[in-house]
Amino acid sequence: MTSTQARRMRRPVLQAAIDAGARCTKADPDLFFRADGEPPATWQAQRAEAIGFCHGCPVRAACEELALRGTATATSASTTWSAAVVPATSWSPSASSRPSA
Repeated sequence: MTSTQARRMRRPVLQAAIDAGARCTKADPDLFFRADGEPPATWQAQRAEAIGFCHGCPVRAACEELALRGTATATSASTTWSAAVVPATSWSPSASSRPSA
């Protein structure tokens, strides 16, 4: 099995775990997305509340993995995580592989 085949097989497993146990499914979806023209201070407060749903979530690792894959099939929690957290962390493979100072 190639690594590409393995990744394709893992996506449905991750999505099923997220759909079954994500804490954010009961939250208002608008909480996780910045509105056009929203002031930075307002968004930072809203973003902090959104990220609060992630703390202690039993499927956070699966959600993060699926969100960072950037797959179009990601729904629900992984979309939430990528909307609220990924843009703020500026994650990239090259940045994560650099040694910290």
